[in-house]
Amino acid sequence: MFSADFDGSASGRREVRMGGRRRDDNSKADFIARARQERRLRELERARQHAASFAQRWWRGRHSAACTRRRVRSEWDSQMGRLVQITSAFALKGLTFEPPAATITAFTKKLVFFNRVRVDGARVTALASILHKSCRAKDPKNNYLSAATSVDDIEVGSWCLWTGRFLALILEHLAACAVEAQSPASPSPSSSASASSSSASSSPSAAPSAPAAPDRTPVDPDVLCAAAEAIARAEDSAAAAGGGLRSALQRVLLRQAAGGPLLDDLRACWSISSPLAALSAMPVHRITSLMLELVLKALGFENVASSGDLRMPETEETELVRTAVREALHRLALRFLTLPTHSLTAHPLYGSLCAALAGREARGWWLLVDAACEHMLRAADRAVSASALVWNILALQAGQLSAQELAPDRAASLVHLIHAHVTTMPPLAVLDGPANAGDAGLAVEEAEDEDDDMIVHGSIGNGVKGLELLVARELRQAAAGAGAGASAGAGAEAEAGADTSLQLASAPMIIQLFEAVLAPHPPPSGQPVANCEAPLLALCAIYGKLLVHSRSALDTMAGRYSGAAASASTILNTLALGRVQGFVARLWAQLQPEVAHYADEATDARAAGLSPTVRMALFLFCATYSHQLLALDDEQFFEKGVPLSLKEQFEATCVLKQLLYQMFWETPVAEQAPFDLESVQLLLSVTRLYNQLYDRHARHEFAHFSREHWHWPAVHSRELADAMTPAEDRGMAAAFGGRRVSLLLTCIPQVLQFKQRVKIFHRLIEDDKATAGIPDGFGNIGGAVHDVTVNRDKIYEDAMRGLPAGPDLKHRIRVTFESELGYQEAGIDGGGLFKDFMDALAERAFDPQYGLFNVTSEQLLYPNPASPALAEDHLAHFG
Repeated sequence: MFSADFDGSASGRREVRMGGRRRDDNSKADFIARARQERRLRELERARQHAASFAQRWWRGRHSAACTRRRVRSEWDSQMGRLVQITSAFALKGLTFEPPAATITAFTKKLVFFNRVRVDGARVTALASILHKSCRAKDPKNNYLSAATSVDDIEVGSWCLWTGRFLALILEHLAACAVEAQSPASPSPSSSASASSSSASSSPSAAPSAPAAPDRTPVDPDVLCAAAEAIARAEDSAAAAGGGLRSALQRVLLRQAAGGPLLDDLRACWSISSPLAALSAMPVHRITSLMLELVLKALGFENVASSGDLRMPETEETELVRTAVREALHRLALRFLTLPTHSLTAHPLYGSLCAALAGREARGWWLLVDAACEHMLRAADRAVSASALVWNILALQAGQLSAQELAPDRAASLVHLIHAHVTTMPPLAVLDGPANAGDAGLAVEEAEDEDDDMIVHGSIGNGVKGLELLVARELRQAAAGAGAGASAGAGAEAEAGADTSLQLASAPMIIQLFEAVLAPHPPPSGQPVANCEAPLLALCAIYGKLLVHSRSALDTMAGRYSGAAASASTILNTLALGRVQGFVARLWAQLQPEVAHYADEATDARAAGLSPTVRMALFLFCATYSHQLLALDDEQFFEKGVPLSLKEQFEATCVLKQLLYQMFWETPVAEQAPFDLESVQLLLSVTRLYNQLYDRHARHEFAHFSREHWHWPAVHSRELADAMTPAEDRGMAAAFGGRRVSLLLTCIPQVLQFKQRVKIFHRLIEDDKATAGIPDGFGNIGGAVHDVTVNRDKIYEDAMRGLPAGPDLKHRIRVTFESELGYQEAGIDGGGLFKDFMDALAERAFDPQYGLFNVTSEQLLYPNPASPALAEDHLAHFG
């Protein structure tokens, strides 16, 4: 086997061939890659063959179905031709031939199978004519409606199925006719139908043939409408004696409304049937009226247009029917009530729709509210014309809603619907923009310039007025931006929104809604205090947003629209002045558990903050409580506990105090970017109420709550300690070195300890002296001195002439008294003469006999309104 000279080395090893290749030329990785590539190619080939086979089967199936439809259509035409011949033969002998109901059902099944819109219009018209005549037949075997009264559930189910499908064909062809009528170039279907009917009458034995082209298909809308009306109004016929026809019809119509094209067809016909003059050759109005009647019947209530009567079925509803009704209502809200408001309300059938929904205590309208509320709460559907949906639903009730007695469950549904829309809509202040853009533009610009000038000079930091200026500027900017972006075609929608907003802000509407959702106070014996439930929070959020964003817009709209009796003041007056009985107390009883954690001074207890709805409810509470305090005397407030008892006042002030601490000091909302309008408005309302309550108790020398009750917890801040650093600019904000301290001292100074405020006051005086160049100490040399010489008999006139004006009045004033003969009285002014001068000057200036001031019955002074009659420069005396 081995040679004699073999030494075991590899160089002499024999070569082994594998498939004609060397082993070294084919690695394992190359082999695997080649195998994978071949496998992918085989898979691609199998997928190509599968796709080709599927396409071939699909094409063969489609071709087979088309052939089958042609065959069935040909058979249908042949059978219809023989039926026409039989009918004509009977007519020649003066007899009437009524085809059996089973024959009509067989024709219906075949027609449903092969029907094509724009192709089979003549066939649908022919069968509809036969069905219409059959519905009036006296013989039950020949009456098409008799099958619906059968005791056999299978037969009734089959009748409902095929009747519903044929009704869908009729509606589909009617909608196509209405759409085609929009085009001026399209031929009139009625004229085509008339021509075809006249030719058919000339040769009665001729069978109808399939049209050669779609544009030659005659459709008679009158015949189709008559057949659909015969089906829809079948319960009025003699065949309904069995009692089962009504429920069967509702099942048919519900199937069309819940899952069929009925609502889509109604929307299409409703949109094009307003200009009836342009569609005189087409009964679009009748088509739309028919579809509306079918929708109302499907939902369980119908409108008889001739009498305006509303009839409600009293049948027992199964779970399946209830589910179908809910789905149909949802589709009605989503497909039909999202039409533009002016398009819906201007339609001739709008009155019929309102009458149908308003009957039986507006049962239909409230079902729509529930369905629309469910639709609005679905996050996926929020983008679908939410504004038009809410306005249309509210417009359907017009002014009748405020006259109804609202049950809590109904009020909750309505509140949730409106709130779901209000949370996404822009501020109503935009309605005030385009309408007043012409004449009011200059005034708005001047107001903006004035406010901006005040902000630049720092006076914006001076108290509540500064926050009000910031809010006013923000509202104007938002209204201007929304008005500039509004389209020209939004006028009708804006007016509809304005009408609905005024309806919400009307006193009867406010009373109805709040009386329905507010719990009684105090609660009935044995029942705990109810928490602030979702409907109440949502309702407070609605009216809170109206006041926050749209106070001026509501007032403007109330003046713009004649007869409008709603404004922002109407909301506050209705809630605060007794129209809603005990509103403040009832709202606080339910709101207190939601904000009780703010009474705790621990920071972690307030970390969660307030939800947007609770924040708006608290804003409405503060605004209403503050408004009511303006009309209360101290006896009602302290002794009678109106609107809150002392215990409730204590709880409320604790919450307000901690809210102010957070919003002024911990997280100053006035300094946040971007500007949060709702937070600043809440800060304003809480500040006003807190100051009003503090003033009430201060007048009674804090007999009920101590001074310490109104103080914040100890504030340790370098900013507060160093607030009095010298300032070069004007304005308290610059003097304090920060907006936070200036707003605190000018809005709610009572929250700081008295010693802190005294110290701050002294440091303010020191900074003011340093700024004015006044040396420290009254008698130091080097400071400016103003000499004033006065006569005791003419002290007021001499003071007016001699005293310096403006900042110079802060310097030292040295007084010298002069006698009647012109001699100076002896004495050096070391402070005593100046005091004597000020006492005499004050006594003279405020003396009522000189006419600058009047005195009240309580011996209090106020400026005399008639002072201009004393002198032309009377204002200089008050300067």
